[in-house]
Amino acid sequence: MAMVGLVYSGRYLQHNTNPYRLPLSGEPLPFVEQVDHPSNPRLVERTIKLLDMSDIGQHLQMISPYSAPEQTIALYHTPE
Repeated sequence: MAMVGLVYSGRYLQHNTNPYRLPLSGEPLPFVEQVDHPSNPRLVERTIKLLDMSDIGQHLQMISPYSAPEQTIALYHTPE
């Protein structure tokens, strides 16, 4: 049977997911409905707790995170 992997570290709960803001002024974007970022620490913590409570966590292959090379990060993020 194939295993499902879960990449997780307690450090994920320290991820700062500020609301969407204008780049220069830092003001919130106008007319944008604020939604939780998928890696919002509150959502991550809730997900881990639900996995543990439902025993699904026992069926997951835990994978330790690793530092991604800058080239990989640059595929999704700008240098600043």
